[in-house]
Amino acid sequence: MTAIRWPVPSHVGEPGSGDLGYEGDVMLLVSGQRPTSDGIGQSVEFKARVDYMICGNVCIKETTTVSKALTVMAGKPPRSKDAALFDEARARLPKQ
Repeated sequence: MTAIRWPVPSHVGEPGSGDLGYEGDVMLLVSGQRPTSDGIGQSVEFKARVDYMICGNVCIKETTTVSKALTVMAGKPPRSKDAALFDEARARLPKQ
């Protein structure tokens, strides 16, 4: 299992409450390693169970499963149309 890299949370809820969390879309980054060259052209599925809370006046626990299949490519992949989303997510990570 790979450690999740979480963005810096922001203050949510009532002013002065001290509650921290996330609003809107949140991108959680994990690192992975591409399969060896004998896997080129094959599909690899990434899957995760996500437990989260939806909060308003009360918080409700939700669970879902997400997955994404990617094809293993040789060499460095081209910059994807979603690259800016990853750049933004990396910028929101805590600084060392």
